[in-house]
Amino acid sequence: MSRLIFSIFVICFISYKLWQNWDSEKISKTESQSAYAPDYQIEGLSQTIFTTDGQIKTKLTAENFEHYEELEFTFIKQPSYTLFGSNKDSNWMISAKESSVHDNLYLELVGDVKVESVTKNNWLNQIEMDQINMNLNTRVLSTDTQITGSGKAIEFTGKGLKANLNTQEFEFTDNVQTKYLVN
Repeated sequence: MSRLIFSIFVICFISYKLWQNWDSEKISKTESQSAYAPDYQIEGLSQTIFTTDGQIKTKLTAENFEHYEELEFTFIKQPSYTLFGSNKDSNWMISAKESSVHDNLYLELVGDVKVESVTKNNWLNQIEMDQINMNLNTRVLSTDTQITGSGKAIEFTGKGLKANLNTQEFEFTDNVQTKYLVN
């Protein structure tokens, strides 16, 4: 009889430990899955950011906006950023199929990326590529992908770009071919 009671006790104890272990795994999976769910979502986003003097600094429109606080990550679908500088010649519009913001500082744009001058009389009007990275504070752009572009009297292709939208300095890094257009 004591063997039977001892066997039942061992079976109950092992069952309890297995159930306790299974339940804690279920809880940890639920907690980790919540990090992958956005903290908030916005559809049809339209946002304007101003400087301390009240001047428009940035406008953002997007089809969908998802922010993940714990991951310090934001995903944006069909974004269009308009960046305003200190003078009219340094205003730029950047659009893509999607973008993501990492650490609230680094922007990565992917898919049919276009960087366009808002002022069309610049020597450089438009650059197109598949992917580009941008520091949101310094407005420095960089990519290693194939690029094409056009301006007032030029067309060019190449691979790689480093640009500062504030100073309007552009460096095309590799295999650049330029065609000057004569009117």
